[in-house]
Amino acid sequence: MADDYTGKAVVITADGDNIPVTAVLMSPTSGGMTGWGGVLVPDVPSQGFGVVEGRLRLPSGAEASFIANNRQIQVTATSHAARLTILGQGEPPF
Repeated sequence: MADDYTGKAVVITADGDNIPVTAVLMSPTSGGMTGWGGVLVPDVPSQGFGVVEGRLRLPSGAEASFIANNRQIQVTATSHAARLTILGQGEPPF
């Protein structure tokens, strides 16, 4: 498996909603520690994240659970953008 992934993915919420996102994911392995996490940005800026936990599906079909670590929303006069920092649970999907 790769140590990182950048590309398209889908967040599957507890309600079964599918939110297309761009994901930047990492799986650092240093000092015997393993895990994975990263940042998710919705493809449609108006789709903010109210997600506390969910599943992430990559184009390969691989899925893994995550919990939200930090949510950021940037609002300007003409738009807003959301990004969600996540901590993965279990094996990374990449």
